[in-house]
Amino acid sequence: MKNGGAAIGTFMSFNDPSCMEVLCRLGFDFVVVDNEHVSMDRSAIANLMRASESSGLETTPIVRLRDGTPSEILQMLDLGAMGVQVPNVHTVEYAKQIISSTYYQPKGNRGMGSLQRAIGHGFMERFEYYAMANSEALNVIQCESVECVNNLDQILELDDIDVIFVGAMDLSHSMGEQVMGRLNHPELVKTVDDTLKKIVAAGKIAGAVAGDPNQIRKMLDIGVKYLCLGQDMIYMRMAAANSLDMCRKIVEEYN
Repeated sequence: MKNGGAAIGTFMSFNDPSCMEVLCRLGFDFVVVDNEHVSMDRSAIANLMRASESSGLETTPIVRLRDGTPSEILQMLDLGAMGVQVPNVHTVEYAKQIISSTYYQPKGNRGMGSLQRAIGHGFMERFEYYAMANSEALNVIQCESVECVNNLDQILELDDIDVIFVGAMDLSHSMGEQVMGRLNHPELVKTVDDTLKKIVAAGKIAGAVAGDPNQIRKMLDIGVKYLCLGQDMIYMRMAAANSLDMCRKIVEEYN
């Protein structure tokens, strides 16, 4: 993304490490473990990080958090997540807190440790890890409210926000009952498009969900570089529905 290319990822709601291995072997650039809408304990997330690493591929594991508290960010990064995605970032103050919690000095104030999983339980030289983490840890904030849209100019002035992801569904909720959940509502479409364009114009990396070819082309035309394609539950549902429909049609031919 820093070199101008687009990264393609997906959301993951299952906590089975096999699912992570499959998504990595498919070749996604990143997988976002959804710990916002799906409750996973720390040991389950650690096993998902192990599955990502054991694939031997370069899929980046990211965890979408319940919130951006320092302890939540610290624990996910210490477990081995290479990035965090924080929902409902409405203000510049909250965005600054996320930056501080993501990075060590001089960029932030992340809690230091020497034995956590991310540092190889102490087998990796800790100063080497601190430098690597400050260089490679990815933070993604979700702009998904009218309040955030109104505060976006201030947020865009921050240097150490890597990706600003525009969440259309929650944004629609904040725009009132007539817009809520209607992803094709003209007012919502215009707000999402204008917000993404503003992020790109400011030289920041914009992120969004893109579920079909037309959406993907539209996002790329706007300049979105962090593309999220569906999630594991959707893939399972679609594949199962297609197989079941095919089989029922054939069975009906014999009845």
